[in-house]
Amino acid sequence: MKQDKSITTALNKIELVENTVEKIGKFIKTKRGSSFVNSLHTAPFRELCRRYSVPKFVLLFNNDTRNLNLIEAAIEKYGALLPDPPKIVRLEIPKQPKTAIKLTVKEHKAYNKAHSPRKMGFAALMHAYEEHKMKKFESKHPAPTERELAEDLFPDELKAGWKTMMNIHREHVRNLLCKIYANTEKQERDYRVFKVLSITVDPATGQEHKPVVSEVELDRPFLGNQSTSKKDIALRLKALAHDAREGDSNVIRVKLYKKTGELVRSVNFVKKAA
Repeated sequence: MKQDKSITTALNKIELVENTVEKIGKFIKTKRGSSFVNSLHTAPFRELCRRYSVPKFVLLFNNDTRNLNLIEAAIEKYGALLPDPPKIVRLEIPKQPKTAIKLTVKEHKAYNKAHSPRKMGFAALMHAYEEHKMKKFESKHPAPTERELAEDLFPDELKAGWKTMMNIHREHVRNLLCKIYANTEKQERDYRVFKVLSITVDPATGQEHKPVVSEVELDRPFLGNQSTSKKDIALRLKALAHDAREGDSNVIRVKLYKKTGELVRSVNFVKKAA
């Protein structure tokens, strides 16, 4: 029984809506009704209803949106038959501008602290400067590519040389930053000498293995500066290389670098065939 009542109620509501749409259709055919519909966009809905003294069936629902839906349905069904079909234009709710949020002094401080750029500490700032300098140097002296290593006869030496160059330049950058920002200066020589070692025998077991190439700085400094002639540089480097070779048979090359890391020249040793 309850289900039958609910169906009957729904049917009655549908019938009421259809009858109301039909009544509104007749109303909009009148001069007053047509003027009412064409004025819907000029003022609030309830105000227009009072102004035009519309019939009560136009206000079937308490919700004005539903009432406007009824009017639109009537226009769609009956308006096309009129000589000058009325048009309905709905007013959109104006967008409300966002008002500024008022913050307390404490809230302002917390907001500014959260959104302001964080200041670096001294150590972090120095590290950032150091990395910037290193990237700039590396762009001019890039690491050997896989193709270059594959085409080179001594790829391990190529990698070791690039690593030494970068380490020397990093030390130079750190000394420079200490001088500028910490007012401490470390005495740097214009040139540094490294020996290239190629070790093929394990000193602990005496077994041979694949050559391990590395570069180690000589204990004896290079006695020369930027004013030293190229001839004197070559003679002094040759003397240091001879002593390094005499002290260690694993030395295959001695290299002279600038204090900024660039290679100046080298002395190579070729093992004599047994």
